[in-house]
Amino acid sequence: AGLLACLYGSNTNNKVLKIDLSYNSLKTEDILEVGKLLRTNPKLQMFNISGNKLEMRGIVELGLTINCAKQIIQLGLADMNINSDACPQIFNTIFIEELILDDNPIGVIGLMMFAKTITVNNTIKKLSLKNTNLEDMSIGLIVSWLNKNLTLKEIHLEENKINEDGISNFSILMGMKTE
Repeated sequence: AGLLACLYGSNTNNKVLKIDLSYNSLKTEDILEVGKLLRTNPKLQMFNISGNKLEMRGIVELGLTINCAKQIIQLGLADMNINSDACPQIFNTIFIEELILDDNPIGVIGLMMFAKTITVNNTIKKLSLKNTNLEDMSIGLIVSWLNKNLTLKEIHLEENKINEDGISNFSILMGMKTE
């Protein structure tokens, strides 16, 4: 909490554009301070909180905080143990351009819960879902996103459980030629 208090205190001029609090062992109570920081800095564009494993109560607080911070363009939530139970808490109505969710056990169920957000989000351009336990059955959902969300230009699916059949189905559904 000392680091957060320092950031919050030094942020009275609202000139901070990027904050990286990744891998700081933040606790649920720290998220309340993060909320203050995000709500009082209208110029903050990049926020990375990756690697801070939170309990469900912290995830709920984080979701509320993120949904209030409409100015954020890039959000890093990698390696936070966000699973299918946590997805509805975090991804209610976020409107950002770049979202990094790598190394979270989201899985197919979490992806389905995240689907509403991605289909109504008209700002997201880059989504990283590396190593998130996605499988071949995720492909149809992802393709439906790409058909509904015209702003999403880049999606990273490396290090998942998507095999050649899944890649082939993706190509077919997207109307691409495969070799």
